[in-house]
This record gives sequence, structure tokens and C-alpha cells, in this order.
Amino acid sequence: MGGCLADDTIAALVEGRLTAAERALVHAHIDRCDACRSLIAEVVRGETLAADAPLAPGAIAGRYVVIGVIGAGAMGVVYDAWDPQLRRRVALKLLRPDRVAGPDGAPRLLREAQAMARLQHPNVVAVHDVGELGERVFVAMELVDGDTLAGWLVARRSWREIVAMFVQVGEGLAAAHAVGLVHRDFKPDNVLVGDGRARVTDFGLANASSVVTPAAGPVGSLTETGALLGTPAYMAPEQMAGGGADARSDEFAFCLALYEALYGERPFAGADLTSLRAAIERGDVVKPSRSDVPARVRRIVLRGLAGDPSARYASMRELLDQLSRVRRTRRLPVAIAAIAALAIVAPLSFAHHASSPCGGENAAWGDAWGDSSRAAVQAAFARTGRPSAALAATQVDRELSAYRDTWIATSTRVCEATHAEPLIVARAQCLDDRRREAASLGRVFAAADGALVDNVSRALHGLEPIEGCATVHANELAAPEDPFRAAALRERLAEIKALGLAGRYAQAFSLVRPAIVDAHALDDGSLEARLLYERGRLEKRTSTGDPEATLHASALAAIAAHDDGAAADAWTYLSYLAGFDGGRRTEGERWSSYAEAAIARLGGDDVREARRLQYLFGLVNGDMRRTDEATALLERSRAAVMRAGSPSALAIQNDQLQAALDLEIGRYADGYAHFRHVREVSERELGPDNPNLVTALLNEAVSLVLVGRAGEAVPIYKRVLALDDRAGPEGHATAYACFGLARAHRALGDFTAALDEDRRAVAIYDREHPAARWISDALTGEGEDLLGLGRAKDAVAPLERALAIRSAADADPDDRATTAFDLARALWDGGDRARAVQLATGARDEVAPLAARFGSSFADRLAAVTTWLASRAAPGTTTAG
Repeated sequence: MGGCLADDTIAALVEGRLTAAERALVHAHIDRCDACRSLIAEVVRGETLAADAPLAPGAIAGRYVVIGVIGAGAMGVVYDAWDPQLRRRVALKLLRPDRVAGPDGAPRLLREAQAMARLQHPNVVAVHDVGELGERVFVAMELVDGDTLAGWLVARRSWREIVAMFVQVGEGLAAAHAVGLVHRDFKPDNVLVGDGRARVTDFGLANASSVVTPAAGPVGSLTETGALLGTPAYMAPEQMAGGGADARSDEFAFCLALYEALYGERPFAGADLTSLRAAIERGDVVKPSRSDVPARVRRIVLRGLAGDPSARYASMRELLDQLSRVRRTRRLPVAIAAIAALAIVAPLSFAHHASSPCGGENAAWGDAWGDSSRAAVQAAFARTGRPSAALAATQVDRELSAYRDTWIATSTRVCEATHAEPLIVARAQCLDDRRREAASLGRVFAAADGALVDNVSRALHGLEPIEGCATVHANELAAPEDPFRAAALRERLAEIKALGLAGRYAQAFSLVRPAIVDAHALDDGSLEARLLYERGRLEKRTSTGDPEATLHASALAAIAAHDDGAAADAWTYLSYLAGFDGGRRTEGERWSSYAEAAIARLGGDDVREARRLQYLFGLVNGDMRRTDEATALLERSRAAVMRAGSPSALAIQNDQLQAALDLEIGRYADGYAHFRHVREVSERELGPDNPNLVTALLNEAVSLVLVGRAGEAVPIYKRVLALDDRAGPEGHATAYACFGLARAHRALGDFTAALDEDRRAVAIYDREHPAARWISDALTGEGEDLLGLGRAKDAVAPLERALAIRSAADADPDDRATTAFDLARALWDGGDRARAVQLATGARDEVAPLAARFGSSFADRLAAVTTWLASRAAPGTTTAG
């Protein structure tokens, strides 16, 4: 486009009739042509300013080209504009003519805007340029991509987040006060928040050449023209009285806005200016409805709201010093400083940088897993002489290298995307905890024995997922008095977790007790809660102490410390111990609901939610009346695992739960197919001789018996028992394998061999878990073995005990019906035929709805009970339920 613009082109530009493409060409020409810029400016002056109309897209104000309107207020209109000289977008504020009335109006506003242009501070909106356009003053300012402070406060914020943001705001006010500028109309709408940084705007521009003080008037958002200048709701009483405003007036408005942000309501009530001013001067503060804000924060804010300016803080700096001390933003331990410092740089920089400040994550990871640790683990595993040592070392390297890569990627994402300081601290702490845990596990592996080599998979799968650190919320925790002691304690926690994952329970237990004492002395409730959680898990593993009581203590400590993640972990594991292990389903579901609430307070955590749902499935799936609920829980767990991109361990667990559901509702072939798949995957990963194959093998063997292939199940059960013998003392897995092997022998008609295995299982349960509901399985099996051997009288005692346990534990109706029918058969042969009929009738009534719904094996069982009753009903005896 050569020469100058044609008149009709200029007219079309000013009137907003050009297309986007045409405007782009015209703007490119205007950038190069001073004559056209001047010509367009003259046209705009003549055509738009005379009527005080808004500027159309394409209009020129000084050297700025209007792009569009951002917003409008009592002071004027703010435009999105382009600065062709410096080639950047700006916010162009064009003040209303009535705001610069009087002979001193425009010169004074120009002087104040020029003073603001000299004030460069990260918490003040930068003023680039000031000028006049006809009778109007314009100010070209930094364009902030974000929201007002009022908009930022709409989201749920902790008191620490609010105070941290207001400290930034106060820094901007203090910087202005230091050069003699007073805001005069501070309010949340005059603060912009973008990239996690607060910037105060409109300093001094709200003043007028004359002030009229009405005797009374409504407390609206803005006063009308000719009335009090500013926003009455945030106005200091001396301004209401018509006096001059100084830095302490800004302090009052700042504290009023902070009070409103913290408590969700304003501190003083008044229907008009007179009553509002009277309430302020009396110090008549409304009682707040929110109670979680510390009293010391409230005291600081109320001093700034004193009606007498001399009773407030001497300066904004003194007020900020008080707020900063009470906020006690957590000091970063040395190990996370590299991560957090990178993330903090961005919101505090004076200008946006094209290159990212992030990139030190490789250095922050260090050698938590690297060449030296890899070599140490390979050597240690080789020394054990285990056949699977090389495979296990390869698995460790693969898993920990992937863990390292995920850690670095997540650290980079946190650094680039997180700007609020409390979130930076919380997420950096989470990341550093994960790094510590990986490093500790590597050190434990470097001192491995044969048993640990066999248990590598379980240890690796126990590492906490890293991805959740990117979305963790800032806990409202007080900073530890001694951050270096806290960091050392976190190292000990990581070591304890690693030892527990590796099966070194006694060693871990010897460390956890003194660590809990030290955490309590340090007054770090979050650390104490997490250490108590580890102790509860160790007590469960070692059958010592009272793990449920310890986990209760962990949950309570976590709640007191506002650590919802730790609380969720404690409640989730409690749901397993009480509901699944202890057979107290109702109690287990209650703890699960507590965990659900804690996870919701976290803002969601897919890994924790998947784990909670899997445990809850275990409680619900045991009840045939709740199969629809179990199916829904499993679907939700799958969805959570997919959202989280979680470790394969959780995904495999979902496959196992699906198989368990299939078996529960009689879909034996489907259940067998799922369990075989899980076993094949596990065997490829672990090798054929790894004790961690036990669960997968047991499940496959159970399903083989149910599909009528008991002969194939027997060698699998014997393989499980051999692996379990290598893993250590007899426990739950051994007892379960014995009971399963007995079932296979029974299916093959070998009742003598079955009786030996069932009695071995009962003995283990009696020794290790006498109150566990699992013993009822083996006791029922023992009764069936004795019935098969023609020893009905001997069968009565174990079956009576099994039925009592299943009735007290609110067992699955099918399980209870099975035991009741077995006992009926034993009692009939023993002579107590009336009770036998009663039990068999009850069993029939419990199985009937299951047969009607699921058919399959339940229909076969119903037919067997019904036939038995029909053949044994005595004349005159009613066998109907």
C-alpha cells in the first residue's frame, strides 16, 4: 500500500467498516506512515470526542491504534490497543471529560500519571505513557491477561492463599506511598491478577478537584457524580467526612478488602454513609461466620480498620511485616529449593521472558537413580545367586528410570504452570518426597538379600505415583520452626517407607517410633500423621500393637494439620482392616466415606480414589445383594486409573477385581479367563519362581476348580505353597492356599487329603487371625470333608463354629446358606432332624433369589437343597419357608 491512505479508507477505518484483513493492511501502513497517523488522529478527534462517544476499532489515540473495548467504569473506558512504535499491546484508559473538570484537572492527572510511569514495581500496573486527546486524558498501561482481585476471590481460597495474595497487593501500595502517591480508591476491582501476580492499578486517578460530602447517602458500589469520590464501601471514615486521604486511608481500604476476602463479609454494617461511618468509629465489627482464620490474623486486620487513623499502622510497610510474619510461608528445605525457586521466579519477574526459567530438574533429581545406584543394585542382586537376579535388576532399572523420567517431566510442568507461592511450596514438597522415596528404595536395593530380590516387584509397585504432585493443593500448615530438622525427618520417613516396601519390617519398626516422637516435638502434624500411618501398616505386617488404633491416631493428626492426603490414606487403609480383614463391613464402609470426604477436600486425587474404590469393592462384592453396586464401583475405579495414568499395579488390581466379580455371580469361565491373563502378565514381569506370583496363582487355581478342572488346580496350589514357604512364616496366603487345595481334593473325591489341608488352614488362622472371617471358609471345608468321609457327628462342631462366624460377620447370603445346608446334613445324620430341616429351609430361602437372578451354580444349589428337603420331609412336617 504505497502513498497515503485514501479518504474513504480512513473513513471506513474510523467507522469500523473494514474487515479484519483490511484493518491488518491499514495498521501495517499506519505503522510506517507518520502523515497518515496524524491525519487519522485529527479525524478521530473531530468525529468521536465531540460527542464523548467510545472509540471504534481502528481509531487512533496519540500513536495507539484501538483494537477493542476491555471494559468501562466511572472513570472512563479501557481499550485493548496496539502501540506501533514499540510493537506491543497496551491497555489504553481514556478518562471521561467530567473527571478532569476544572482548570487544574488535566494537568494534575497528567502529573500523577507521569509519576506512576516512573514507578516500576512488579505489583503495580506499569504506566507506559500519558497524553491528551482533545479535552480528554489517556493513559497507556501494561495489559494484564487475567482477572480482577474480586474475580480471583470467587474461587475457594485458603486464608494463607488470601493473605499471600494481599501481601503482594500491599507491596504495590507501599511502593506507591514511598514516592508520595496515594490511591484514594483502593478496592478489589482496582487490582489485576495474572500469572499468579497481583498488580494495583488506577493510583491517584480517582481524585477530583472538588469533593462534596453528603450528609447521608446509600452505600453503593460507586458514588454519583458530584458526591464523594471513591467507593464508599471501602472508604476510610476521614474520607467520608470530606477530609484529605493519605497512606493510612489506603491502609484502611486494604484491610477492609482483606477482611471481606477472609470472612466472606464486610466488617461494618450500615444502610447509608452516616450509619456506616458511625459503625466504623465505634469499632462495631460484625461477628464473622468463618472460624478457621487465626486470631492473630484477625487482630492485625482489625488494627488497620481503626476509625482513628493514628491508631492504625504507621505505614503499609509495618502492616505487611506483621502479615508476612503471621503467614509464615513455609521455608523451603534445601533439597527442594532448586525446584521451588524456579517456579517462584516467573510471577516475580518484571517482564515476561520468552524463554522458560525452568530446566534445572535433572540437577534437582541428582543421583536418586542413576549410573552409580544402578551399578550398586546390579552387583548386590548378582551376589544373592538368585536365578531371577538378572531379571529383577533389569526390572528395577526399568521401573526407577521411568520413575525418574516422570519426576523430571512433572517437575518441569509444575515449574512452568504453577505461580501461586503456597502451591509452589506444596507441590515442590510433594516432588521432593517422591525423590527421597525413590533414592531410599535404591539404597535398600543396593543392600539386597535373596528375599528382597524375590520381592522387587511388590516394593516397586508400592512407590507413590508422581503425577499427583502436579495438582496437589496447598495444605494450610504452619511452617516448622526448624525446616532443616523437618527435612531430616522427611528423609527418615522415606527410609522407613522403603524398608517397609522391601519387607524389612523389623528394621522399619525400629526407626518409626523415635521418628514419631521427633515429629511431635517439632510440632509438625503432617509428618506425625504420615509416620503414624507407616507405623500402622507395620503393625499390621508384624501382627504387633493395634494397627487400627494407630491409623485412627494418624487420621486425627492429619485432620488437625489440614493434611487431607494423609487423612485419606489412613481412612482408606482403616476401611480395609476393619471391613475386609475384620469382617466389619458397615464399619469399613464408614471409614471409606471419611476417606472420600478427605479426597474431595483435596480437590480430587485419582490414585487415592482408585485405591479407595478397590478396597470398597472388596467389602461390597462379598454381598450378593449388592452386585450392581460392586459393578459400579469397579467401573469408577477403572475410570480413575485411566484419568491418573496410574501404575500398572492398580490396573492389574482392577482386572483381578473384575475376575472376582465374575466368580461371585457365577460367571466362572469369564473369571478364569481374567485370572489367567493376570497370572500370565505377572509371570512375564516377575519370572516363574517369584513369591509375588502367589496371589495370581491362587486366583487362577480357584477359578479352575469352579470350572470343573480341579486336577489342573492341584499342582498350582502345591506350587503356591512351595513359593510361600520360601517367602517366610505361614500366614494368610498359606492358609488360603491350603483351603483352596482342600477344595480341589474334594472336587476329585479325595476327602482325606482335603481334610488334612483344611485343618492346616484352620490351625494357621487360629494362630494368626482367630477372629478373621476367613476361618469360616476352612471350617466349612472341614465339615464337608468329614461329611464326605461319613463322619457326620464330627462335622457338626466345625460347621456350628463356621455358621456362627458367618452370621456375626454379616456374610454373603450364599456363603451362609452353604454352611447352613452343610450343617443341616450333619445334624440330620446325627439325629437333630427338626433343626436340620429348619436350617435347610433357611438356606433354600437365601439361595432362591440368587438363583432367580443369576441362574448358573445358584440354580444347581437351590435344586440340591430343594431335593434334599423333599426327600426328608416327615409326614405332618412343613418344609416350606
